[in-house]
Amino acid sequence: MTAIASFLRKTPIPRLQDYFTAGGFTSLPPVDWTKPEPEVVEPLIKAVDDMDDAEKQRVILDAGRVATLADEPGQNALQNVVLDRATFDTLEGPNNRSLWVFLNEADRFRLAEEVRYNDERRRGRSWSGFGVDEGLNVKKDPISIAAFTAAIRERFETPNVHVDIFDRHRVILDGEECELVQVAVYREGRPEDTR
Repeated sequence: MTAIASFLRKTPIPRLQDYFTAGGFTSLPPVDWTKPEPEVVEPLIKAVDDMDDAEKQRVILDAGRVATLADEPGQNALQNVVLDRATFDTLEGPNNRSLWVFLNEADRFRLAEEVRYNDERRRGRSWSGFGVDEGLNVKKDPISIAAFTAAIRERFETPNVHVDIFDRHRVILDGEECELVQVAVYREGRPEDTR
């Protein structure tokens, strides 16, 4: 429950209200979001602890995902993919920004998780990454993606393949940004979000 308490204490009340209101949590008692922060957060911690197991597990998983992108590498990953950068840049606090993307740009949040995974593991032993020549045109139309997906299915002899292709950027030396196209291939099936 420590992770939940930390998540609730580090996130602004209006964003928490957005999360719990949008989530349709039926086992959460009514919350007076207009009260001062300590009078909302401490009872909310107890209320989440008293939620039914399925809803409490959902909050735990969501809080973990949000917290993972609330540190510096996570914030960089979010900046790499968020669509509404003007709003994102005005939000104060990493938990606030992370939860805002989670709620408002869920597909981009998942891409940010992929960006972080890529950036952290691309030089590790368990990573299979490939670079291509600069300036190549990566086709992102449905027909090209379908053909690429079919080739991967055939190569790895599995029907369970999903491909994400998206534009992003990465900050490199001296604060310069380079534009990238990231291709993520899921060979055993698409990641599921139970939210």
